[in-house]
Amino acid sequence: MLFLVLLVSLCFSYTHCLQAEIAVVIEPGQRECFHQYLISGLNMETDYQVINGGELDISYWITTPSNRILFTEAKKQGGQFQFKSEETGEYRFCFDNSFSRFAKKQVFFYLSSNDDFIDPNFPQSAVDTLNHLAKDDLGELADKLSNFQDLFNRVNTNLERAQHVQKLFQVYELADRSHLEDLFERVNFWSVINILIMIIVGAVQVYMIRSLFEDRSKIGKVLRGDATQSKSRLETQMESDSSQNVEYFKRPHPIWYGLIIPSMAYLGILAYMPDVIPFDYLGPLGTLSKYLYLNHRIVPIVILWMALATHLFEAIYVVKTANSLNINVKCRSRWFFQTLMLGYPSTRLINQYHASHKKK
Repeated sequence: MLFLVLLVSLCFSYTHCLQAEIAVVIEPGQRECFHQYLISGLNMETDYQVINGGELDISYWITTPSNRILFTEAKKQGGQFQFKSEETGEYRFCFDNSFSRFAKKQVFFYLSSNDDFIDPNFPQSAVDTLNHLAKDDLGELADKLSNFQDLFNRVNTNLERAQHVQKLFQVYELADRSHLEDLFERVNFWSVINILIMIIVGAVQVYMIRSLFEDRSKIGKVLRGDATQSKSRLETQMESDSSQNVEYFKRPHPIWYGLIIPSMAYLGILAYMPDVIPFDYLGPLGTLSKYLYLNHRIVPIVILWMALATHLFEAIYVVKTANSLNINVKCRSRWFFQTLMLGYPSTRLINQYHASHKKK
């Protein structure tokens, strides 16, 4: 009987320590809160770590029973916080993923305390009975039992700390593995893109070199400088056609007018403000855009800047051409900015500002 009381006493001595852990998935645009009853005076420790999902970030805060915010962090990958409970009641530990529209987050959460803690749901009569049995049956051994309980509690605390550290290392390993797998997919994707670009550039170089040795090739004439004579003929023709409304540059197709501005705007929003796009209402375009946003966010950024670079080179060429045709500065400036924004020069500007097309 004495051994049984001693064993039960030791077991009860370390079941008072509070320890809880959970791995939860926070859906996009949602918040999740977990409640824990605490008494005042407990030294608490809480850890959280985003294991998988999106940019591996989440908002986290702790509130007291009186709705006072005890701790808060916004868009963090993980963190650790220690505090002492000043109130008795139900504490809330909340995770917020409302800033993410599509990426769900898998979060590991750990809460512990090495102080003695009695759950209010535990029957108090069992505690009183256990203490009464210990005093009656142990007698003079009660002091030694108390010392042994303290030693046992310290051993239990150290074991719990070691278990907690191992669990954190496991969580960190999962988060790092998820990040490395994401990097692996990105490296493979861009490796394929770079190989395709190298093949295309090599083919273009071979074609351009071959065109240098072909007399009928238009590209070969440009590369050899044979286009200078045709340009002078163009200038001569513009000066002689004062009575005709001749358009020396092809006017873009009307579809281009309706597509270029929305397309460039959509690329810009997808690259830098994707949260404002209603992907679910755009059909196949929304599905593709959502896939790029979640898996390859760099793609729309690269496409946008490549398009802007193409517009810039086209605008420089337009200004150079306008200068060779003696078009005034006002027209050249407007022509440059229009080409930079839309990717094409306006024939109307030439017809309006060139001397040979002005109505007398």
